[in-house]
Amino acid sequence: MSLNKLWRDFSLLKAGWKLGRAVRSGGDHERNVLLAELTWSLSQQGQAVLIFLDLVKFHQVAQVRGLEWAARIIAFIKKNLPVEVKQLFTQQSLIAAQHLWADDFVILLAAGDKPDLDHLWNMCYILRLRIKDAVSRAFGRQLGMQIEMHLGFSVIDGRDSLPVEMLYYNALRQARLMAKGAREWRLVKLGEEFKEIVAGQKIKTLFQPVVSLQDGTVVGWEALSRGDVQSELRRPELFFQMVTLSLAIADCLDSSCYQKLPRLSVELKKYAKSIAGSVYVRNRRSC
Repeated sequence: MSLNKLWRDFSLLKAGWKLGRAVRSGGDHERNVLLAELTWSLSQQGQAVLIFLDLVKFHQVAQVRGLEWAARIIAFIKKNLPVEVKQLFTQQSLIAAQHLWADDFVILLAAGDKPDLDHLWNMCYILRLRIKDAVSRAFGRQLGMQIEMHLGFSVIDGRDSLPVEMLYYNALRQARLMAKGAREWRLVKLGEEFKEIVAGQKIKTLFQPVVSLQDGTVVGWEALSRGDVQSELRRPELFFQMVTLSLAIADCLDSSCYQKLPRLSVELKKYAKSIAGSVYVRNRRSC
């Protein structure tokens, strides 16, 4: 590796670091204000939507055109983002639109009890195009390069028992994963369906016998939690993938399963009687 390339890489990293310090508008005060507004909104509306916007490879702007140009573009987006959001998201009210750090922005919307995810997805897609077009019209000719953007969103459920700060950062993480392409849209919709299943205690339990390999007798039973048979969440790999997305959901699932234990013991006795003798026969034929 040549010294020129090493110096260029170092300069690129240095420019990105300077940009983050030069144009940062976050800080403890703004974060606390945002969390206070989110707390109040969740108490009134029940749910909120967090939208994450990321400028792709924006550090190259600072390297090619300088920090002043980069700061001007950040200020332009910061000013225009709330305007575009209010025009597009007519079904939700704006809680806050902030510049997080460097080239990242966050938007919070009050969403009511059950936001339409397909509508949100479409509006987020249009928002990305409109912001990109506005930046291109304002700076494209002088800048000589296109500014690409990634955008993702996540729903914050006020019914979760976690502190608001943890709900916020968990939603921010999920929205970033979607923006980076690491979280599929299909999984986002399944995540909301999973929350409804857990909250409504609609978890289906299947009983799997534990069989002795020596004589084929049933020595125990394993209770398996699954989603509805009409849902994709009937597949265990998807069902438990949803659990990993939120600690609050995992706790609710544990609580729901424990509450079902007395009823499950009765169901298990009936099920065991209905298949008495058949487990041993199947086991012998499979050997």
